[in-house]
Amino acid sequence: MTQSFRRALAGVLFATFGAVACEDATSRDAIVIKSTGLFDEPVRLVPRTALAEYVEVPSHKNELIISLASDDVPCGRFVAADADSTRVIVSIVTPPGPTPAVGRYEATSLGESAPRGIVTTLRHGPKSRVLPPGGYVELRRVDLSRGGRVEGILELEFAGTAEVPPASVRGRFEARLCRLGRRSAP
Repeated sequence: MTQSFRRALAGVLFATFGAVACEDATSRDAIVIKSTGLFDEPVRLVPRTALAEYVEVPSHKNELIISLASDDVPCGRFVAADADSTRVIVSIVTPPGPTPAVGRYEATSLGESAPRGIVTTLRHGPKSRVLPPGGYVELRRVDLSRGGRVEGILELEFAGTAEVPPASVRGRFEARLCRLGRRSAP
């Protein structure tokens, strides 16, 4: 390599990695949440915690659980939210067999004969709401190895009915895989 090529390459690498190193919570993409009844106005969630858990229930189902929260949340166990914290928990449920992979997962309701669908729970302090089906999750990166990452886009939307208010969750996410596990079927 020539000296000028090395300098140019070093400049590109410094600019690229320097920009990544300077990123803080305010410069990342936010998840935009709209849920009448839970929030008075749209909420921009810039996750402080972004975790993914993968659980297999042999001969029954697989679950990829993505937790995005404004507060600190431990991996693998429930901790009550602080009064002002916001959390989005998205569970992508698939039939047993293949593991979740890059692709689009439609937010349909879960069926008993072939469990497949998405369950989205919103939490704001002590209040919570499970969203009815609607929209999709697009997984763009799925690394289920220890310390891996799950990245994607949330485009979840429920138009609402006379009895149930509308809600939506939209935005990009990147979550660190914190747990791989198996549990017995119910």
